[in-house]
Amino acid sequence: MAKIDLDSLMDGPTLLDYKRADEKNYAERGARGAGEKAKKEIRKAAEFVGWFAAFALLAFAALSLQPVAMALSGLAAAQSSFFLSVAGVHNNIEWTDGVPHIIGNVGNVVDGDAQNAGNTGFDAEIGELCWGKIEFAVLFGILAASFDRSRRQRLFGFVAGFIFFALFFNPLRITLSILWQSPLVHDVLFRVTLAAAIAFYYFLWYALTGRRSARKNYSEGGVFEF
Repeated sequence: MAKIDLDSLMDGPTLLDYKRADEKNYAERGARGAGEKAKKEIRKAAEFVGWFAAFALLAFAALSLQPVAMALSGLAAAQSSFFLSVAGVHNNIEWTDGVPHIIGNVGNVVDGDAQNAGNTGFDAEIGELCWGKIEFAVLFGILAASFDRSRRQRLFGFVAGFIFFALFFNPLRITLSILWQSPLVHDVLFRVTLAAAIAFYYFLWYALTGRRSARKNYSEGGVFEF
């Protein structure tokens, strides 16, 4: 009969030792996985910033072309002039050196006619800061760089955003600035509101479009879809 050495069995690894080893390996794998995930997120963020900057600069260059700039400034002036007319403010648009000016008077309005008493004449130059050159470039850049959305979603997002901001929100912002005749409104709120609205629009668009389920996106090792 073979002799069993009980002492040697007691000196070997126990179930508790195996469990501790498994827990250690699991923790190491988790740490490595977390590190890889963090690196992937950093890489994604860097890629997004890079593509956003490239697309925004491209859009800024396009918006700087004189025909484009004149068209957009004229559109902003025409829409703002319309809103002012709806508010009962008589005004007209005059062009000086390729830049539109909305000229009129803000005062008490009775039956659509401004009274002479208390009227405040204004000459509102609709320059690049007014019609949103920088903001439209940012809107295009941030939407175009969102590669985890389809081309159709990004194109629709930009077209819808451009129509909303160019035809409604921005002219309304200009109109209120003229009506209130307040340095705070013009110098601070005027410039902050459009940027804040575009940021809100992007986050709303991003949340509503959702991730594409039928395609492999770049964050999972896929290829860019321009």
